[in-house]
Parts: sequence; structure tokens; C-alpha cells
Amino acid sequence: MSDSTKTLLEPLAIKQANGTNVISLKDIPDGATAVIPKPPIEDDDDAVEIEVGTERTEHFVLGPIADRTYEFTIPKNMFLDFAGTNKDVPVRYIYWFSGINDVTSEPINYRVEHLKPPCHE
Repeated sequence: MSDSTKTLLEPLAIKQANGTNVISLKDIPDGATAVIPKPPIEDDDDAVEIEVGTERTEHFVLGPIADRTYEFTIPKNMFLDFAGTNKDVPVRYIYWFSGINDVTSEPINYRVEHLKPPCHE
């Protein structure tokens, strides 16, 4: 099956964006927390990679289903080139079902800022 015919998974969310599409570098001193939706089918050999722009994290091996969480730390340095550019960066994940069958999520765009965004009241 080619990539163009695969069904895309739901997008991830970055916890520190607090429901917005803005990530402040000040809020991710130890990296950003990516939360992915639980997939419909799980296997002990599942793995995840996260992609920021065109750069990917290492494989996160998910391990036994009973102990599994769907939160992953994306290193802060993956966001540095995008900070303050006023350009959106696509972020997505690749889910490796049984460690071999890869399915990509829909991308979600985030803007990376050096400071917290202003409050809108």
C-alpha cells in the first residue's frame, strides 16, 4: 500500500501549548510533551517516532500494553530553528504497528515562540 492510500491517524497534541497552536520555549526547558491518541489496535512491539518539520526523534518502543502511556518527550533542540520565525512547523508522529507497519498521523502546525504569547482578555 502506498503512503497516499493509507488512512492518517489523528494528530498529536503538545501539552505545553495549552490547547493553542503556540509553543513557548520557556515552557519546554526539558522538552515538549507530545500526547498521541490511543490507537485502535495495540501490540507489545508497537513503536512511535515523532517528526518536527523534517527531523525525527528516535523510536519510542511502547512495551507491554498494560504499562503503556501515550506521552513522549520531544527534545527542545528540535524546536530551536523554528523559534521566533513566525512560521508554522508541522508536527506529526509515525506509529509502527507491531514494530513494522508504519502509519503516519495528520500533521498539526505549531508556532514556536521565545516568550509566552500575550493573554487575550
